[in-house]
Amino acid sequence: MSEKMSAEDIVDQLPTNLCAANSMKAQFLSVAEILRICTDAEHGLTADVIGRAIGLRTGKTPSEAKVLDDIHTLSENKPFGMEIEKPGRGESIGFRCTKMLISSAQARFLINMVQTCKFITSAQRTKLCNSLHEMVSVYQQDAIVKDVYTDRRETPTSLDVFNAADVASEAIKRAKMIRFKICERGFDGIERFVPNKNTGSDTYEDTPLKLVYSFGNYYLETWGANQGGKAQLLARRLDRIRNPEVSDKDAEMSPEISELRNTVEERTEQTFDMWGSGLTRTLFLEVKRNTVRYVYDRLGTDSKFEYIDSDETRGLVCVRVKVSPTFYRWLFGMGDGIRIMRPQGVLWENQFWKSRPDARKPHSELVEDYEEAIRGLKGQMEKVASVYAW
Repeated sequence: MSEKMSAEDIVDQLPTNLCAANSMKAQFLSVAEILRICTDAEHGLTADVIGRAIGLRTGKTPSEAKVLDDIHTLSENKPFGMEIEKPGRGESIGFRCTKMLISSAQARFLINMVQTCKFITSAQRTKLCNSLHEMVSVYQQDAIVKDVYTDRRETPTSLDVFNAADVASEAIKRAKMIRFKICERGFDGIERFVPNKNTGSDTYEDTPLKLVYSFGNYYLETWGANQGGKAQLLARRLDRIRNPEVSDKDAEMSPEISELRNTVEERTEQTFDMWGSGLTRTLFLEVKRNTVRYVYDRLGTDSKFEYIDSDETRGLVCVRVKVSPTFYRWLFGMGDGIRIMRPQGVLWENQFWKSRPDARKPHSELVEDYEEAIRGLKGQMEKVASVYAW
């Protein structure tokens, strides 16, 4: 994009329906859109050039005074978050839109997130990125296109996570159950519906609780029957849901379900981030300095280390987690950098409760949590070792 845009350059950048009418209202909107699309903090336009661009579209060029009046109104009222800066005395840079609802840095960040999103299709990613591009000036669009690398790895082509989220939200609002199918891919890469062993069909019907986005995945928490027929809290991945629809059946209501809706934040911290199912345990982790970052990455930056060696090579952190194979896989990956510590006694444990009052338990229960976690850890190690001939 050239540093100085002509009236002809501007017309090439405008949407085809802009300046379609020759009314005063249409002209005002055209001035706003030209400033939004074709200017930024470093690139401006004169009222004369803006007027000539409108004239090329409508066949009637507005006066410079009229364009200046429109720009003055825009600078005073700041519609859509726009801030218009006037050129200083002696400056030839022209009028500039220096602020919009989203900055180029924010657009670049969001585009990076969208392009690496694994639960939407390539076409959906492209559409979202194009919408983000259109929210900044053409100069900023050029910079973003050059700066951002697009991950070209193949992703599913038949997902409709947005529709699943909309249907789930509507069912929650109307206090109805949600009906859907679940798909999985086999060795051949082909999607197949997962049979519902409780009904003999491939359709599921649950009470929707909350939509949860955590650590790169989008979930719907539901209350429904597992494959053994037992009613329980379930986590349905939206990218695996197909044919969702609001059921005509009323959602189940109970004190247990109400409690689950009210505790989603706490359970998300313990479950969806990495841990999966299992009983919540309070554990003490000894962490070496070179693995501290992994604790913050997986447990959150609000993790507090209450005990640190004098040379700061080791620290202790208290966590509440649902012990599960996922937790143990994470622990195995840390090697000797992180290990579960046995509780040392009431005085030793008391140092943690100021920062983690939610984790406080009697010493006997903390020991029980430790021993259960160690049993699970050994069980996982034996299970992994059993498939190899040493």
